[in-house]
Parts: sequence; C-alpha cells; structure tokens
Amino acid sequence: MLIDTHIHTNRYLSCSILNPVDLVYQVLKLKLSGIVIVEHYKVWAEEEIEELKRETDSNELLILRCQEVSSSIGHLLVYGYYEKLQENLCVEEIVDRG
Repeated sequence: MLIDTHIHTNRYLSCSILNPVDLVYQVLKLKLSGIVIVEHYKVWAEEEIEELKRETDSNELLILRCQEVSSSIGHLLVYGYYEKLQENLCVEEIVDRG
C-alpha cells in the first residue's frame, strides 16, 4: 500500500498550488492507495472529503485528513483530532486533547 502522508492543498493554504481535484487525479494516475490531506490549523470536514471523492469518482482511494500545528518542539501532524488547535501549544497539551 502506497500512501502520501503529507499533502497540502490550495483550498485552505496559500503555500500550496495543488487544487484538490487535480491532486486526486494525479494520485489516481500514480496508482497510490491513499493520501493524507494536511492543512495548517484546519481539518477538512468529512463531508468535504466525501464530496471530493464523488467529484473525482475516486471512492476506492483512501483519503485521510489531519492538521499541522506548531508546538513548543516544532511542527506536529495531528491525526484523529478534528477541532482547530491554537498555535504554539506544548506537546503535552496537544497529546491531552487526543
């Protein structure tokens, strides 16, 4: 199983030029099994992921979501916690939320 675990899109970030629909088409061409869409301090809603799958006819593609946050020790990827986290929390505060 091949999964790209850290992809930003231009839906919520100006640091990325990847349109989400174009991204999925490229991933399908590369025959990856899945992707993780990562945004800074923002997590895609489950409905947005489902809409993207419908729009691209990619129901077989695993699309996960997480947020990247700055912490007291650097950037962290936070999986499975879907509320917006504030900036520069200590790692213990981030872990306690999960």
